[in-house]
Formats: sequence, structure tokens, C-alpha cells
Amino acid sequence: MSCTAEGGSQSTGDRHVLVVDHTNCILYELYSAYPQPDGSWHAGSGAIFDLKFNLLRPAGWTSADAAGLPILPGLVRYDEVTAGEIQHAVRFTAPQTRNTYIWPARHEASNLSGANYPPMGQRFRLKAGVDISGFAAPVQVILRALKKYGMILADNGSSWYISGAPDDRWDNDVLHQITQLQGSDFEAVDESSLRVQADSAQAGASAAPIVTAVDNAGSFAQGAVAPGEIVAVFGSGFTPDAKVTFDGVAAPQLYVSAGLINLVVPYAVAGHASTSMVVTAGGIATAPQVLPVAGASPGIFVVLNHDRKLNSAANSAAQGSVLIVYATGEGQTNPPGVDGKIATTVWPKPLLPVTATVGGLNAQLAYAGAAPFLIAGALLVDVKLPPGVASGPAVPLVLNIGGFTTTVHVAIQ
Repeated sequence: MSCTAEGGSQSTGDRHVLVVDHTNCILYELYSAYPQPDGSWHAGSGAIFDLKFNLLRPAGWTSADAAGLPILPGLVRYDEVTAGEIQHAVRFTAPQTRNTYIWPARHEASNLSGANYPPMGQRFRLKAGVDISGFAAPVQVILRALKKYGMILADNGSSWYISGAPDDRWDNDVLHQITQLQGSDFEAVDESSLRVQADSAQAGASAAPIVTAVDNAGSFAQGAVAPGEIVAVFGSGFTPDAKVTFDGVAAPQLYVSAGLINLVVPYAVAGHASTSMVVTAGGIATAPQVLPVAGASPGIFVVLNHDRKLNSAANSAAQGSVLIVYATGEGQTNPPGVDGKIATTVWPKPLLPVTATVGGLNAQLAYAGAAPFLIAGALLVDVKLPPGVASGPAVPLVLNIGGFTTTVHVAIQ
């Protein structure tokens, strides 16, 4: 990957560098960035944004922009102009700003206190009555966006200067038509009513998170939950600070995204007929989700061969060998499960009996208990293939815990 500073290698301006990790949806932005002889970069400041969430930087923090906002989302891009519509507000700068900031900005960069100076984060909108028919078609696309979404003050700089992503296809002579606009063509917008949370860039009416499904994280089957079961909670509106409780007891959480939370059902639900699950995100709670509780609810994550390589049609298990099964949902254990505890020196065993069949034949279990060095709720079962078991690419393996079963298919030579 190669990077170029804003303005080119010889520029002396802000020299922003923006890098997007597409795989992990992470945005990295640098200010005053200079390449070093060893291939690294040195920057005056930097900021990291997780693009899976709307979370803002902490109040009072700057970023590569004075206002503490990300630069990339506010850039005008050639492809969206060519497509005929820009669907976001645009970043812009002003030569003088007030010594304060308003949402969604997080930082100020001035000693001026006069009310005639705009605060960082102020949104301005091109007035609806401004006639844009005389502008070139690409410029009209930009001006329509300025009428609909407006532009947000992000930094000190040139007067009414909007920013675009560098692209050799831009016609700068055409873009220069924008300078025909005057400050009087814009109006300041009070967007305080759009704020959902002080620390979130989310705009619009406040909405509670929604749960659409609670699945066993191994089998993705729905139904009763078991104490210590690792589950996947699907829905929408989950935030990085999301918390999940069962009958008021906080569940250990393994992963959180906007539409998925992986967690371990607390052992406190053992012996209950049902449990009430509540997801709280951004200070807003879902309606209680009443879930039935069972003694066990097994689900299998993965099956490995004795060499710890994934069992598959291309890598089938040898006759008489041991399959290593990682699962969950065994229910209460002995000693009793402790929420969030990592199995290190004590290996709790399921209270309910554990058996398995492979190809319809009873299999001997070399071990059935806590998965070493994993969180309580992760189950390890070593299954010895029974003599005479059928070979094939999809032989059923049934795991039975106290009468509750789950099935996967394994490949056997």
C-alpha cells in the first residue's frame, strides 16, 4: 500500500493522509503527515474511527481536523457526482471560528468569542430559493446536496471552502463555478433536535434497539437457552456500549456490532423455567425478551481431526481416530460455572450426561468438559470413532447432553 499526503509530496499545507481498512471498517486519518526514510510516517496528530458505529471522539478531542470529526465522510467524490446525487453533508472550512463547538463537533480551535463567528460543527445550508439552473451539471449535483444536507464547519482554513476527494477526472474549471455563490446564499441550521445522543453522530428520532433472534452460536438453532450457553443475539441499533442482562444479571459479552452481540447466558438462569433478556444500547432498553430455559441446549462450533486440522471432505478423519469437538450449551457444571471465568487449572464437567453417536453407532468419549483456556460455556468433547462406522463425506455426528441433541456431519475415510 502506498500513501500520498494531501496536496502531493511537496505540499506545505495540512498534508492530511486518509487510510481505510476495508476488511475491518476502520478509518485512519493523519494531519501534517510526512513520510520517513525508513518507510514509516510521522504526523502532527491522528485519529481512528470505527466505521461500524456512529460513536464520536470524546468531548474535547481533536482529530486530523480541528473540529474532531472524520474528514472522509464529508468529502465530495467524483463518482457520486457522476452518479447524480450526493447523499451526505459536505466538509467546509472558514478563516475564523468561535472558541466553542456544537454537536457533532468535539473540539474548538479559536480564542474568538464573538457571536459573529461560527462554532465548529455549525451546519450551513444553501437556501432553497437560490437558482442553480445556470451552473454546469456536475456543479448542480453538489449544490443540490448543499440545499438538502448542507455543509458542516470542520476546520479553520479558506473561506467557505468545501473539500473533495482528489481525482484526476475532476474538471477544475467547471468546479470553479461554485465561487459564484456568496455567504448570503446560505443559512445556518439549528440541528440540535436531530441529536440522539451526545457522544453519537447518529441523527434522527431516538429509537430503541431491536432484537430479532436469539440463536445458539454453534448450531444457530433457536429455542430454549441453557445456563452457560454461548448465543448470538441478532437485531439492530446495537451500540459499542450495549449491555445485555438476563433477569437483571449481566451476561459476559464476546462480540458487539450494530446487528449482532455474541454472549454467554449467565449461570444464574439454571433451574428457571424462563428468563427475561434485555438489551440496553445508548441508554435505551429493548422490551424484555422472555426466553424459555432448558437444562442444556447443545450446539457445535467446529470439528477437528486428531491432528487439530479442520475435518472436511478434503481432510477426512481416519478410522478409529478421535474427533475434537468444540461446542456449547452443556448447561450447569460441576463445579458450578462462573460467568466469564477462563478455564485454566480446573476443568468443570457438565452435570448432565454427555453421549455421542457417529453414523448411528455409540462412540466412546475420551473427554467431555470445559475447553481449556476458553471462557466458561465453551465445551470440549473428544469423540473416538466407533469400530465399523461408515465412511463418507457426510456422516452424522449426534451430540446428546441430558436428552438434548444437536447434529453435524463429518467426513470419515
